[in-house]
Amino acid sequence: MSRGAINAYAWSVNHPDQVSCIYGDNAAIMPESLAKIAELARHDVPLLSICGSEDFLYEKIRCLLKIFIYKWVGE
Repeated sequence: MSRGAINAYAWSVNHPDQVSCIYGDNAAIMPESLAKIAELARHDVPLLSICGSEDFLYEKIRCLLKIFIYKWVGE
């Protein structure tokens, strides 16, 4: 997915009622979409994001993803 995920996440956070789930494989996501990801959680949209530990994008969003996971799922 990588950069193709930018469009997928951007569209989904603006149309959460039309999304059944998101699977991201080393998916890139823009900060503005990441900030709106709570909207997907409010609509019970399941997210599965696979990030390789050597992926440079993973380092940038790892802490933010952990915050979202802890907030909605728990530790």
